[in-house]
Amino acid sequence: MKEKIPKKKLISDFGKILFERRKELGLTQKDVAEKVGVKANYISYLEKNLRRPSPKIIKSLAECLKVHPGYLYIAAYPFVREILPINEKALKKPKAVKK
Repeated sequence: MKEKIPKKKLISDFGKILFERRKELGLTQKDVAEKVGVKANYISYLEKNLRRPSPKIIKSLAECLKVHPGYLYIAAYPFVREILPINEKALKKPKAVKK
């Protein structure tokens, strides 16, 4: 019998990445939610790894957070890295924002 992997384990990096980048840009959850077109509590769920975003939401988040969509996509769906060729540019951590 296959061992069940908890969803939280599968997307553990995504919430941390989302939270840290949002803070770097000085944005609130409400700011991000408004730009992405979702509710603020959904952003909270994403940051806590309680939800997995759709590709459409990932694209909107990437635009809002000024990162390559592939960077967020791989964090949300780590198994994709094993089955698809990934552009290395997409995997690089974004540069820190100067304040």
